[in-house]
Amino acid sequence: MYQISNKPDYILVNLSGDIYFKDLVEAIQTVISLNDYAKKNDIWHYENCNYLLSDNEVEKTVGIILEHYPKTRTRHKTAIVATSGFIRAIASIWAEYAKELPYETGIFESVKGAEIWLKKKNTI
Repeated sequence: MYQISNKPDYILVNLSGDIYFKDLVEAIQTVISLNDYAKKNDIWHYENCNYLLSDNEVEKTVGIILEHYPKTRTRHKTAIVATSGFIRAIASIWAEYAKELPYETGIFESVKGAEIWLKKKNTI
């Protein structure tokens, strides 16, 4: 399950419960379709999740993002907040695949830490 909040400075995606590939793809496509996506960074907060994707599916999400990524954009960062060690490990794997995306990815243990990072000047 996911819930999207369009905050003043960023887009927040809260994920919880069982997360399957189809759920993550739906969340990605919903976020990318938002009018503010091209100009706002985002935070993906995984809390109390059962992340039920294969390594192959984790990699496929990068291709889906590239396929739908806006040509004109001012956004530069995606933060992943992972409260469990397992989700942080998956996030680290995804971050390796995500190096081909045209923005930075950071992994954090708290939303506050992610918010602070989003406000810093990008390094890409």
